[in-house]
Amino acid sequence: MLCARLVGLAEVRRRDAEVAEAEEFEMEIPAECRYVPDVRRSVREWLTRGCGAGGGELELVVSELVTNSVLYSGADPVVLWGRCWDGWVRLEVRDGCPSVPVRGEEDLLSNGGRGLVLVDAVVQGLGGRWAFAEGDGVWVEVPLAGLRDTGNSRSGEV
Repeated sequence: MLCARLVGLAEVRRRDAEVAEAEEFEMEIPAECRYVPDVRRSVREWLTRGCGAGGGELELVVSELVTNSVLYSGADPVVLWGRCWDGWVRLEVRDGCPSVPVRGEEDLLSNGGRGLVLVDAVVQGLGGRWAFAEGDGVWVEVPLAGLRDTGNSRSGEV
């Protein structure tokens, strides 16, 4: 099973390199958190080459949403799709999960559970919108003008 996942990721990288300058983007992500840095890197490359925008904040949003799908949906693979059009970028994390997460009370002392709060704050700060698509996953739309190339301080990537 591990070999199949690694082959799948290699295929994703090849396909991603071919469409890095395209307005649309799609990748299948094996359901393991260790692939999330590859997702961030691929999104950054696509936003830069395909959309002409930086993506530091949007990389963080995608990272949180893909991680949630990997951890909680049971989907394998998780699909990330994106499109640039008329000054906007839309990203969808598709996991086919039939339920929508219920937002609980935030516990500031817990190790997790604040990802969706962070997603909401960042997307709102970028002037965008996001929602769950019941039975499919989640989508995010933000104006390209609000995206800056800030790198990713969490992983040390620039």
